[in-house]
Amino acid sequence: MAYSCRYLILALAMMLAAHLSVHAQAAAPQTPGAFTFTVFARHRPAGLQFLPAVKKAPQALEFFGNTRSPLYTYRGGTQVPFYDGVELTAWWEALARDPHNPPSLPTPVAVAQVGPGIVRALFLFIPERNPVPEGPRFSVYVVDDSPLYLPAGYASVINASGRAYKAHMGGQVLEVPLGIGGKVPVKGTVELRLAAQSGDGWVVSGRHTFHLGERDRVSLVFFPPTSPTGIAPIIRTLVEELPEEKPVKTTPQVAAYDH
Repeated sequence: MAYSCRYLILALAMMLAAHLSVHAQAAAPQTPGAFTFTVFARHRPAGLQFLPAVKKAPQALEFFGNTRSPLYTYRGGTQVPFYDGVELTAWWEALARDPHNPPSLPTPVAVAQVGPGIVRALFLFIPERNPVPEGPRFSVYVVDDSPLYLPAGYASVINASGRAYKAHMGGQVLEVPLGIGGKVPVKGTVELRLAAQSGDGWVVSGRHTFHLGERDRVSLVFFPPTSPTGIAPIIRTLVEELPEEKPVKTTPQVAAYDH
């Protein structure tokens, strides 16, 4: 009888430990997965860096004039801070000299907030009109840039201009509200014509022509007009050629027959 009680107590203790272990695993915060991103800005900012992962050295951003940047990978949550390169390099060197007394990170010059489910993003850097001394120098417009969202043969409009438009593109008339518009199938040479509301009517506010190859997709980015009272946005055409889709291999099914 004593042995039975002892085994029963041991079994209950093991069951309780297993329950607590499962509960602890469920309650533990999950390590965020990696995602990739590219960057673009109307004027190419110099000297911006970020930390691609914990204990990884700073990585510099490279901005191109008319296309997306190289593809970067980030592991560290849904907020991506960007820093002045000189300040972040000095922080990294100080950390290497004395890792047991880590210095405080410098103040970010921009922060990108990535929404749930985004595995590839496009970060648009827009300078703040009146930055404060210790505040951000850029606002970051985050766009879901997955080829699943914008496949080859499609155009999308990213309207960060501060004004709504109507557009004629690819034979379709589109509403272009502030933010990220829908995608439109296009091919070959395409003309974009814009109209903006002025008073009680609409006025022509720009034309733009671009060309797409068979595997190209394009994001049309509307930046604010040159002057605060301007109507026509500044448009940048970000064309990207996607790789050929690989055919899905299937295993032939062999039918079984009874003999």
